[in-house]
Amino acid sequence: MKLKEKIKNILIKPVGHLFFLTLLLVLFYSQSTITLMDDAFLYESFTEKLVNEQKIDFSIPGFHGGDFLSAPIYWLTHSSISVAILDIIAALASIWMIYLAVKTILKRKIFGVLAAYIYVLNILDYSNALRGHHHTPMIFFTLLGLYLLFANSRLSFLAFGISYIIRPFGIALAPLFLYQKKIGQFFASLIIPAVYLIIEYWQIGKIQIGVHTNLTVETLFSLKRFFMNLAYAFQNYFSIHNYSFLNQVDPSDMIHLSPFITFFALLAVVNYKKYFNDKKLFLLLLLSSIIALILPAGFNHLDMWYLWIFNFTLILLALPVILDFPLFMPVIALSFGFQFFYAFLVFKGIYWNNYAIFFIPMIIFAVSIVYVFYHFWVEQKKEKI
Repeated sequence: MKLKEKIKNILIKPVGHLFFLTLLLVLFYSQSTITLMDDAFLYESFTEKLVNEQKIDFSIPGFHGGDFLSAPIYWLTHSSISVAILDIIAALASIWMIYLAVKTILKRKIFGVLAAYIYVLNILDYSNALRGHHHTPMIFFTLLGLYLLFANSRLSFLAFGISYIIRPFGIALAPLFLYQKKIGQFFASLIIPAVYLIIEYWQIGKIQIGVHTNLTVETLFSLKRFFMNLAYAFQNYFSIHNYSFLNQVDPSDMIHLSPFITFFALLAVVNYKKYFNDKKLFLLLLLSSIIALILPAGFNHLDMWYLWIFNFTLILLALPVILDFPLFMPVIALSFGFQFFYAFLVFKGIYWNNYAIFFIPMIIFAVSIVYVFYHFWVEQKKEKI
């Protein structure tokens, strides 16, 4: 078999890409050190109490949806980092789930593959698993819910409901239930968080907002902070550099996306007739994107991890444009390299003691170069015909 034919066979099979990306992430975690931080100790405490004492203790602050899922891991292993183990499993599974979700929504396998590559370039999302903050289980169950919704499954409400009690931001995707004419599934998805809140209130006499025990609905939302948060978000979404060597920036305040994704998403919005044949899907996807930005921006404090749903909708909008301009793929891969650099500066000596994490953007950059050459080889072949 000729070399070009071998390259073609590798490039056209999604499963090969997914196994390749999974291997990259397995290598990434093998070179990293799990270090529980902040909220994770509360999550681990809830998990261990659930298993050891068979008690659901909502007096422990936090969103504990993920802890119910880490309980079987603790029961099997008695590991003091069971919450992080769950998060790593979810991070690996999300590679496959983002492919399935995006492929089903946009109805092309190539979009699913590109989305999986972009996911692996977002180091701040899946490195969160090393601290055990349950960000990746929220991602996994949101993607599972979307896949089931667009696959016309009756179980999408269950996946979304689980995602809400891990982190409630998936509620911004409600317009997509309307698109699928499954609004009943959306209301059914609210049953799980409703039961969670009822039990919490019955047990401790109040509803806790995450780990912030003194936070109330009145103090959670701030009109003044809303406009400041929007301004800060826009600054981040159009910039690669948002890390200061003089004043270390918390990763929750750092951009979790490439500005090229933002620009391509905007290009899709202004030229949607070219990139989206389904106008209804485009409009409701755009509405979900707006809600996913406005909802976290309304909080007194904007944490960039709160914006994952918004980031995901930007990726969905940008994918058709990226495919239309394949020459930019290596540039996009390089731009994500800044995330790895800044993440390394923040967590060196904590998660990483070497430079091994940089193999991910370097390898994906090389893959994007191969794709570009293959793309233009195919185009030249068509012209000769």
